[in-house]
Amino acid sequence: MMNRNILLAMSITLALSAVAQNDLTMPGLRNTFQASQYNPAIMMENKLSIGLPVLSNFHITNARTGITIQDIIDSKDPNDSLIDLNKLHGKIKDDGIGINNVFNYDLLHVAFRFGKYQVGFHSTLRTENNFLIGKDFLGFAFFGNDYFRGQTAEINPLSVYSLQYIENGVALSRKLGTFTVGARAKYLQGLATARTDNLGLSFTTPNNPIDPISVRTRGSLYTAGIPLLTDSVSGEDPNKEDKQFDVTNLYSFQNSGFGFDFGATYTFNEKLFIAASVMDLGGIKWKKSVYKYELPGNTVEWGGYTYDIVNDSSSRTEFSDSLVSLLTDANVTRGTFTTPLNTRIFLTTEYQFTKRDRVGITYQGRRVLNTFQSAFAIGYTHRFFRSWDITANYSYLNKSFRNIGLGTSFNLGPVQLYFVSDDILIWFKPNTQNTLYYRMGINLVFGRPPKKKD
Repeated sequence: MMNRNILLAMSITLALSAVAQNDLTMPGLRNTFQASQYNPAIMMENKLSIGLPVLSNFHITNARTGITIQDIIDSKDPNDSLIDLNKLHGKIKDDGIGINNVFNYDLLHVAFRFGKYQVGFHSTLRTENNFLIGKDFLGFAFFGNDYFRGQTAEINPLSVYSLQYIENGVALSRKLGTFTVGARAKYLQGLATARTDNLGLSFTTPNNPIDPISVRTRGSLYTAGIPLLTDSVSGEDPNKEDKQFDVTNLYSFQNSGFGFDFGATYTFNEKLFIAASVMDLGGIKWKKSVYKYELPGNTVEWGGYTYDIVNDSSSRTEFSDSLVSLLTDANVTRGTFTTPLNTRIFLTTEYQFTKRDRVGITYQGRRVLNTFQSAFAIGYTHRFFRSWDITANYSYLNKSFRNIGLGTSFNLGPVQLYFVSDDILIWFKPNTQNTLYYRMGINLVFGRPPKKKD
């Protein structure tokens, strides 16, 4: 049974093991094919780039907002090893604990330049998970109806956006004097998704903490490619396939959609470089293994839930059973729905003050969980020899100004290697940093760029 301690453990575990997408360092390595994945107008320096399966791009990012590991450590009661919930809740910032999880790797890419054009093809497995655990929900879980005493409160306990798909894209860019324009069309093969829509709880609490508390539900959950979570669909018993993962989703095309990227760059006097792009316009329409869970707005009453009695096992079980009954009474139906991609924009301005040195500012905005999040970086890039770039930046990322990014790319004959981290401080101060971003890859490149002279 779910109880307060399990809920607390789940919340902290999610906060500590989350993974997220913020890309502020990789776009600076413009000598790689991967930089064009943030702006299709960016042309690589080599004439041909080939990516081997998985090896050309392995990307995992961890980020969270609202709390740090140090906040949890500082919330421990000095007299014992337990966490002081008053301290912990007071340290949660903004609307709650935000978690963003991204894991990507390339199945294959091929890109080549000819004349004023560049053409690229790629296939990438993408996984993105976003969670927001509401601060008010955690407050109620920690302190019971003392938290909302004498109020009717509307809270969002959990917001979810989870998406896994294979992206197959073709890109074309062209130089137009000092301008370059590019576009990418992507066919999206959906594998699995889960998304909440206006999921919430309404609490009516009395002034007397031992009087009954009323809880009412609202909202919906959409899933596809995930086994049925209840015991019926549209009032009927499920079939065998409803309770199993459908492996045919890995190679069928019934859950599919399209995405588009657009970008442009401008170079003035070979020193000023300006780039702008809009990425991930589009979505996936789900038709197979689809379920919609709609909470009917039922209400239950329970005879009080306070901080003093929260550790009583029978009271805890009674309350959790009542809440679970609200969720399991969802009306489940089949039907199609569409999951939009999380659209991103990138804006970059760089000034190249020598043949080997440039400084710049990069801005990224992205939509996630019905909010718009911003990040930016101020960076410097230096080139050693013919094709060894090192870039470093200072950034505002995941609502924190404490981030230093570092990346490098270099060629060993036809083999190009790159390594990128958006915040290297995580390796030295894991208790206070919120972002773990790691990206690496190996490309085969041909048609070497000309030497740069000072």
